[in-house]
Formats: sequence, C-alpha cells, structure tokens
Amino acid sequence: MPPTDDHQAANFYPFFSITGSHRGGGCQWFIGNDVPGLTASDFGGLSQYGTLYPQTYLIFGGHGTTHTVINDFHQNLASNPCPAGSR
Repeated sequence: MPPTDDHQAANFYPFFSITGSHRGGGCQWFIGNDVPGLTASDFGGLSQYGTLYPQTYLIFGGHGTTHTVINDFHQNLASNPCPAGSR
C-alpha cells in the first residue's frame, strides 16, 4: 500500500529490512530500502505497512469529543526477528 502524493504513487517510501551479515554476523535493522549485498529480509517491502489504521484523537476544547482519522498504516510482526541482543 504505497502512499500517494497528490493522488500519484510516491516514488520512494522507506520500509524496514534486516541483515544477518553485518560486520562479523549478528543482525541489524535498516530503514529505507533494500541494501544490495546486505538485506536478509525486507518483510515484503511496501506491503509490510499492512492496512490503514484508524486513530482517534481528542478535539481540543471539544469537551471530550473525539475525531477519528485514518492517517497511519498498521502491521504487527509475530516476534522481533532482530532483537537487541542478537548483534
């Protein structure tokens, strides 16, 4: 689900990826795009963003009134494929 800019598909939109071959092994997170020779998994590239995710905000001065906006994507991974101690 790549984002759009003025209803045109964005030319570049960063996504997360990991490597398992960075300086002596281990795992390292990247954000941006696939890194040639280093990317071990890109979690599906742009598809990692999942579906649109509605977020509810309080309206300032609205006496508890809320407003729901769909301005974010949401995707949960089952587990962390590159935990801090894996480096």
